[in-house]
Amino acid sequence: MGIIINELATNSIKYAFPNKKGTITIKLTTQKDKIELTVADDGIGLPDSIDPEKTETLGLKLVNILTKQINGKINLKTKPGTQFKITFPKT
Repeated sequence: MGIIINELATNSIKYAFPNKKGTITIKLTTQKDKIELTVADDGIGLPDSIDPEKTETLGLKLVNILTKQINGKINLKTKPGTQFKITFPKT
């Protein structure tokens, strides 16, 4: 999870804030049978056409590979800001 958080937070820092100001939120919650990791920012957002599972960028490819390794699923919201919600089973 640390590498996933690092990649998503780094992307936010690099691309989400052209005015160099904004907020990144990292949240980890547990439910009955799953864990939910949310990494979000209030930046400019991503294009609606982006598919996190078919991206060509190295960072998001790595996020996808690591998410699959923990049997997780990615839910992406692109506006306002960007929110990656990764849900995976408790072990």
